[in-house]
Amino acid sequence: MNQDFFDYKEVSESEEKLNYAKLIECPYCKKQIAHDATMCYFCGEEVDYKQKSSWVSWVAILVLITFLALILT
Repeated sequence: MNQDFFDYKEVSESEEKLNYAKLIECPYCKKQIAHDATMCYFCGEEVDYKQKSSWVSWVAILVLITFLALILT
């Protein structure tokens, strides 16, 4: 295989420091995982914490209700 095809990242032998203040709970197994994890190290489930803010949902609902009220009047 041609190694130029793949985008390899340089591997470092230095140990990465874990910031314990930024640990989050896995929604499936409830163990502590890194805040930027995409998969739980313990149970193997994919985690997605990049959800929309709650205010975005409320604004969308408010706009929808206002639009419906304008149509029905």
